[in-house]
Amino acid sequence: MVNQSSERCDGDDLGTCPDGIPPGLVTIGCEAPGDADQCDCCSRDLCVISAGGVTNCCDRAVCQDTTGAGQVRSGACIPPSCMTDADCNGYRCVGGACCGNAGALCGVAGCCPDSGTTCTFSEAVFQNLCCNPAGVACTDYRQCCSLSCTSGTCD
Repeated sequence: MVNQSSERCDGDDLGTCPDGIPPGLVTIGCEAPGDADQCDCCSRDLCVISAGGVTNCCDRAVCQDTTGAGQVRSGACIPPSCMTDADCNGYRCVGGACCGNAGALCGVAGCCPDSGTTCTFSEAVFQNLCCNPAGVACTDYRQCCSLSCTSGTCD
C-alpha cells in the first residue's frame, strides 16, 4: 500500500531516506514492494561495511568489499546479473555476471575469465583477491597473490 506511516519510502518517493553516506556519494533508492525489505531505504551503487553491519543494497545486490582494511570500509553493490559494466559499480560485466580484473577483491564478485586469475585468499591483503599463486607467469604485480611479480613470475 502506498505511503503508509510504517514505510520509510515508496518506490521513487524516498520519504525519510538519507541523502547518502556521505551525502551525494551514494545513490539512495527504495526497495520495491514484495521484496524482503520492502519500502526500506537502500543503496543503488556503493555500500559501507562496518562493525554495525552492512549498508543495504537495492534490488537483491550484495555488498562486495572493495577496500579490504579498516573498521569502516567501502564496497560496491554487486547485482545478481548485469547487462553492462556500468551495472557492476566498478567491476566488469562479462557473460551477464559482474567480475573483477587482476588485483580486485573478490568473493561476491568472481574473477573475470579473461583476467587469467582465480579468487584466492591473499596473505598480502588478508582478503580474497583475483590473483595467481607463486610460480605463475605475470606481467603486473596485481596478477600475483603476493602482490609481487619479479622477472615475469609471481613470487
